[in-house]
Amino acid sequence: MINLLPPDIKKDYEYARKNIVLRKYLIISLVGLVGLIIITTYGLISYQHSYQNDQTKINIITAKLEHENIASTNQKIQKFTTTFRLVTKVLSQEILFSKLITAIGAAMPSGTALTGLSVNNTSTGINLTAKATNYNSATQIQVNLSDPHRNLFKNVDIISIDNTSQAQYAYTISLRALFNNTNQFLMINQGKKS
Repeated sequence: MINLLPPDIKKDYEYARKNIVLRKYLIISLVGLVGLIIITTYGLISYQHSYQNDQTKINIITAKLEHENIASTNQKIQKFTTTFRLVTKVLSQEILFSKLITAIGAAMPSGTALTGLSVNNTSTGINLTAKATNYNSATQIQVNLSDPHRNLFKNVDIISIDNTSQAQYAYTISLRALFNNTNQFLMINQGKKS
């Protein structure tokens, strides 16, 4: 087909076709730009909403933890643990003197009498004083108290034996007795088999 139109009209048709193509590209670009704006706006709004929800949850959890006062609870637990250890330590060194004196009395040989008992500062042993009718009875006290079958003391040492008078109990003996590790007279060891 031969185009016999004047050149000016031909140019106008040509430009009209180009304008239609450009208009299509412009509309597609505007639709894409509006789509990007909508997607970006939705993303920002949902991000802001999610951020506010997370902040609310964080505030609730923080308030709950502050209300529960975990630090104070930990301090109370630590204080209780320290007190429990102290009580255990005190009870492990507490001596049941009623049972101890009975056992010492049973270990005393005939012709002797227990006259004194004192606890020193270390509380790992006691000091004993006794009276005896003769020297042999006085030394027998040390032998009986340190007898491993009686399980009274780990070690008993004679500090002194003095002949003090002419009375029936003429000899005075001073002893130092150390408790053994499985001392049956400590409160904490009560109920344990020796």
